[in-house]
Amino acid sequence: SRWSTTLTVPFDAARMTREGATLVATSDLVGTALSLPAPLGKGAAEPIEFEVATAFLPDEPVVRWRVSQRGGRLPDVEALADVAGEELLSLAIGLGARAADATGRPGVRLDGAIETMDADGWIEALATLIEDIGSSGAAGASQASGSPGSSGPETAILPVSGELQVDQLSLRSAPLGMARLRLDSDPRYLNAALDNRWLNGTVRYPRRRVGPDGQLMALKARLERVDGRVVDALLGASEELAEPAADEPVGGPDPRALPPIEARIGSLGWDRLVLDGITLRTEPTPTGLDVSAIGFTHRNLQVFGEGRWELLDPQRYDAEGDGAHRTELALTVQSSDFEAGLAGIGLTGLLGGTAGRATATLGWPGPLWSPDVSRLHGDLEMALERGRVVPLEPGAGRLIGLFALQTLPRRLSLDFSDLVDDGLAFTTLDGRATLERGVLDTSLLQLTGPVGVIDVSGTTDLVTQALDQRITVLPRVSAALPIIGAISGGATAGIGVLVAGGLLKALGVDFDRIGLREYTLDGPWSEPRLTPVPTAR
Repeated sequence: SRWSTTLTVPFDAARMTREGATLVATSDLVGTALSLPAPLGKGAAEPIEFEVATAFLPDEPVVRWRVSQRGGRLPDVEALADVAGEELLSLAIGLGARAADATGRPGVRLDGAIETMDADGWIEALATLIEDIGSSGAAGASQASGSPGSSGPETAILPVSGELQVDQLSLRSAPLGMARLRLDSDPRYLNAALDNRWLNGTVRYPRRRVGPDGQLMALKARLERVDGRVVDALLGASEELAEPAADEPVGGPDPRALPPIEARIGSLGWDRLVLDGITLRTEPTPTGLDVSAIGFTHRNLQVFGEGRWELLDPQRYDAEGDGAHRTELALTVQSSDFEAGLAGIGLTGLLGGTAGRATATLGWPGPLWSPDVSRLHGDLEMALERGRVVPLEPGAGRLIGLFALQTLPRRLSLDFSDLVDDGLAFTTLDGRATLERGVLDTSLLQLTGPVGVIDVSGTTDLVTQALDQRITVLPRVSAALPIIGAISGGATAGIGVLVAGGLLKALGVDFDRIGLREYTLDGPWSEPRLTPVPTAR
């Protein structure tokens, strides 16, 4: 960049003592990029009015520097820094119309108001800064004491304080509206309190990566409330989501650079879902981040899991794979009463009564907070007992055809009205499915109960939201009573085995009286078709 510099030296000794020699340097910074997150960063070709000024006073060891930028799309910034040699004593920064608060007290002070702020960029910048400080601090301590991770002398880190008003806070390019940020610090943590319509709480970010005991310092978050708008932003599902910045990392921040995380969310609301007491614990590894605990407990409903988020090529051997991420999670949901447990978190009209558990292992190419449905893969399994499939509202249970089960008795030429007034009762409901590239393939979902045996198999495309399933029903009628308990692996397969082995004939059961029915369930989620399949003779 081109600079214009003026040095003024008074000839008068009294003026020199009073005013000192002044230095003022100005530039439009065309040719220089500012590597700061939005809104303070700029490209090399973008001009701004930039000025650096100071005064050198005789016999005064402390020099005050004033740095300011004006004009263009960037907010106005004024910074006052007191420096003694190479040591920064204090730094006061004023943003927008707010002037820098030049108190001269040791520490860093930030005040003011800005129109926009990119949360992602500042989180990543802070993680990188802590990583650099932590590495140098750990190295210095080791050299001073002669052993890694020892509690040798450390360079003091300046205290931090401030208050910032943001008209438009963004998260993953999604706008979250007005926010107020308050900062302070203690010897170990930088503390930030955020007050926003969709998100509020406190985050304690470690000021050094490694503590005096040689252990990694944990990020501690206590969020009182998180709204679904924040979840949508993290998942990239916001209706107002803008195009990501050109310099946005492929998979987000490097998980290896993040500190261990100990987070608790008091309340999270997302559509009808309301979760309380969510816990998250993570630990960085050489390849990424281990998720040692994720889940919540609400009354008699427990959700817990673990997993990992890592880089595909942490050593960067493959230039094309640089920055690519992957995530894998193993989750378990269990309850002694799913009806009460699900109702407690805002989900009703799914299962009546019902005890048991469901497990899932899920993976996707991307960071922890951003699953890609079209490339989702994994396995799902559930084992439930003593409950009922209740009359479901449109949309619920579509993944494995559960929404169709409660309509089946009305399609049979039998009277089950006393069994289905409150839903389709079952003794057991077991099933397993695989997930590949967003397509859920149900090998077998089997319901047994007073109605008989009902099997569901086939696929659900989560991307196109289309069904292609087959439902088999073996009613519990008098002629079928002796064989219901013998059915396993599916009603159709079980009947085939019994017919081939001659067991039906030996039991005196007429095949035509069994009442085996088959249906196809296909079409879009919004208007699926349940069609009877003609019985083969």
